[in-house]
Amino acid sequence: MIIRILLLSSVICIVTGCAPITRVTHVSDDTYNITETGGWGYDLKALKSEVLNQAKQFASAAGKGYEVLDERVTPDSRVDIYPADDDTYSLTFRLINPKSK
Repeated sequence: MIIRILLLSSVICIVTGCAPITRVTHVSDDTYNITETGGWGYDLKALKSEVLNQAKQFASAAGKGYEVLDERVTPDSRVDIYPADDDTYSLTFRLINPKSK
């Protein structure tokens, strides 16, 4: 059973090209949003860097640049046993034409 699952996931990976999963959502026109939540013991600076990198890759794949419109950090409001501040970082950005040299 496990071998069948591994084989199936390998075939799916080959067929789809192992495309990375993106959490980019379309807001309007050329405006998009990415929202990521940190896990236990995460580093907010690393989380922001990861989201900005996703925006850069998304824009690059479209042959464009990007402009940050809004950034928000929302503190986690749950009460948990562990002291984990699972903040959510949201980035709203717009695709722009790259600058000509």
